[in-house]
Amino acid sequence: MKTMIITASIGIGLICAQANASTQNLRAGQVYMGKEALNEHLTGNNCFITIQRVEPFQEKGLHCHSVDFLFATIREDVPKGTLRVDSRVTNYHRPEFPKVRTCAMNVNGTTSGDEIYGDDTSVLYNQIFGGAMKEGGTQYDYFLTIAPDTREAVRARVHIQETLTERDVDCVRLEKM
Repeated sequence: MKTMIITASIGIGLICAQANASTQNLRAGQVYMGKEALNEHLTGNNCFITIQRVEPFQEKGLHCHSVDFLFATIREDVPKGTLRVDSRVTNYHRPEFPKVRTCAMNVNGTTSGDEIYGDDTSVLYNQIFGGAMKEGGTQYDYFLTIAPDTREAVRARVHIQETLTERDVDCVRLEKM
């Protein structure tokens, strides 16, 4: 009897993880190639984004995920290690927040409908993931943007803020390799 309960519990967990996973199509090991931009101007260099880990982040809310990725470029001012980003909460403007939280939005760009709380992920996606860290006197804020139609990464950004200077390094026009 215990085995059946454990098996059923594991099966339910897998179903939930699969339902949540369809709000984005990121998988560990995926590599994207894109064009590097500095302050919104293409530099002519290629850049690469490698997805290292994707996991549900249920403690944050419904349809929330955490992603680890590498941002590879020839630039020396971009962090070389793993960057961890989390999907953003999208229902902060609704009366049920903060008791109920979700990171999903409708692929039509809205968060006003109750579908953002549902299990039908065919109309839902995670739009943007964000994270931050500080090293010495430098603040790094980094983002991973997802397309609503493919649920694939389309842009990665590292915003670098130092004393008296700040800049954005983007990897745009991402294509899965």
